[in-house]
Amino acid sequence: MPQSLFDLLVEVRAFVERILAAPPTPGVEDLLIEKGHDPLPARVMSRFIWFAGKQWAEERNTIEKPLASALRRIVKHSGTASRPCYGARMLHALIQRGDADSVIQRVLEKSGSQLSTPAFCDLVGLAANGDERSCYRLIRIARRLMRYLPDPRGKPVSAQTGVHLFLLSQLAYCGHPTKYTWSPEHEDFVDGATKATRFLLGNPCFDPRPAYRLYRMGTIPDA
Repeated sequence: MPQSLFDLLVEVRAFVERILAAPPTPGVEDLLIEKGHDPLPARVMSRFIWFAGKQWAEERNTIEKPLASALRRIVKHSGTASRPCYGARMLHALIQRGDADSVIQRVLEKSGSQLSTPAFCDLVGLAANGDERSCYRLIRIARRLMRYLPDPRGKPVSAQTGVHLFLLSQLAYCGHPTKYTWSPEHEDFVDGATKATRFLLGNPCFDPRPAYRLYRMGTIPDA
């Protein structure tokens, strides 16, 4: 056996052993097993749901919504002759933070734009410095990109909602789409997915409806 392949197998084995030795992810892991996952994939996926759901919510609040807000300003004030690219400086400042590149690339691809992320950032920089031609080009692009970003208005998405959304998405992907179930008798939600998320979060009052609304709107996280 080639040494490189042997080393890879050793790493895979070590990874599996670490996962099996890790504590279970309460609620969610049991639900995934109940839905047909084998124990090891259930453990891996439940940990992914926990960490990725929180990260997704943070990215949506701190990157996607601010980007959407800046693009909205650009489009909203596009008819103002004295300020043809109002909002470009705000957008440029967000880009300069250095944490938005992956989001920009994803949105550019979804919109069908031929621009690369560096080219888009260069365009924003020129517009922010008052280059009129770049301003009008950025306005046209902003109109397209806005469709693929969340509405910047409204409450931030909680990490708990992000975790539940990832769970709903995983269940649907595996052929087990689920809805929340309200019980008038118990005056509470009684479906398995809500119970699993509540157990994981340690929050017996978690409301699944915001996550379910996002799921119904097609807000499927890019996992």
